[in-house]
Amino acid sequence: MVAHAGDVPLISAQGMAVDATLEEGDRLDALGGAAVVHVPGHTPGSIALYLPAERVLLCGDTIRNGGEQLTPPPEQYTADVKGAIASIRRMAELEFDVLCVDHGAPVAGGANERVRALVEELA
Repeated sequence: MVAHAGDVPLISAQGMAVDATLEEGDRLDALGGAAVVHVPGHTPGSIALYLPAERVLLCGDTIRNGGEQLTPPPEQYTADVKGAIASIRRMAELEFDVLCVDHGAPVAGGANERVRALVEELA
């Protein structure tokens, strides 16, 4: 298993082993060299995968898509709410058209603008 170092204690506590750790800026062989972006908040080691050439951001649980509205992860499932919001602000600075989330449908156009609008709502 591969995970960000910030999540190794959580994973180890579940009796699973982490074979290698990921850090900010690492490039994965998968997905044509996706860049690891550390986006703590939901968990200490939450990551997003950024494919700049394809203008795609896979944000995991950091943002949810409720259809009409993007939202941060629910507070009851978030280790650090302020950290999660800071991570959303950081992702809004990236250039992407497609946003893939763990909860909800992908945003397949204008995703960056929608994330920037979410940042404004959270301000």
